Amino acid sequence: MKKNPAVSILIPTYNYARYLPAAIESALDQDFTDFEVVISDDASTDNTEKICRSYEAKDSRIRFVRHKKNLGMVENWNWCLQQARGTYIKYLLADDKFNRPYALRRLVEAMSLPGVALAASARELMDENSRTIGMWNSLGLNDHRVDGRVLSAQCLERSVNRIGEPTAVLFRKADAVRGFDVTFRQLVDLEMWLHLLQKGDLAYLAEPLCCFRRHAGQQTEVNREAGLHLPELTRLGGYMPEAKTRRMRFRWMYQMKKCGLPEYQESLALLRETFSPGAYAYSCLEYKFLRIGENTRHFFCSRMWRKRAKTSVSA
Repeated sequence: MKKNPAVSILIPTYNYARYLPAAIESALDQDFTDFEVVISDDASTDNTEKICRSYEAKDSRIRFVRHKKNLGMVENWNWCLQQARGTYIKYLLADDKFNRPYALRRLVEAMSLPGVALAASARELMDENSRTIGMWNSLGLNDHRVDGRVLSAQCLERSVNRIGEPTAVLFRKADAVRGFDVTFRQLVDLEMWLHLLQKGDLAYLAEPLCCFRRHAGQQTEVNREAGLHLPELTRLGGYMPEAKTRRMRFRWMYQMKKCGLPEYQESLALLRETFSPGAYAYSCLEYKFLRIGENTRHFFCSRMWRKRAKTSVSA
């Protein structure tokens, strides 16, 4: 009987035939070879199937399935996860790619450290034409470990995913058997990372081991500009200490109000049910004073930087 591979590289895709060859070839070029590649085509209407069948015929490690009906992004991710036979899970979104032949090996080595529940790396940014346009290195310039619960709180306090996209991380299948939460749409990956980080630390690799592609009008960016991530942030408050959770829920609630989201009223009603009248009033005052402090600090910092920039230009 053929033994299960160490890593399952999962490539969920939908109408990304233009980018798929680069993604698949970057996986096949890895110097860590104990892996399988599962490609799940979510009923694409382009020539995705033709491209994937040609690669499947050349390499026995590749398994390709085309769904007759569109499952949706999160459901497709979960289908891939269910099919995976590897100990470790490595998502490679179809429009992304590895940019180092040793990327998989380094991530597996990082995950092998005791107490590590998630491994992630910095990533390069590329545009629609595969030109490098920058780099995201949100956790520092050196390899290090970060306490999982501390990092979870930092992500929520700053309302940002400091860990990375699915292409940037590696985790154990055994820790993620519940799958991605299908009730999330914007922060579905962050919710999973926070879930995993309750089990241990993050091992961070400062070298960019993958490329993340930015599209014009990319839906996740459009959603964020509209504030659609805010209602989901309120649902992630359980990953923070109680005192910080209360404070952040008020921040997200007022941001939802500012964006004109209908979820604002629902969030307000939930907060009033959760806290006693006294605690609710105290939290309102606490939030307002914190906002005054943040705005004052931002004002003086902006003035300082403008003064420095003016001095630099004059010199």
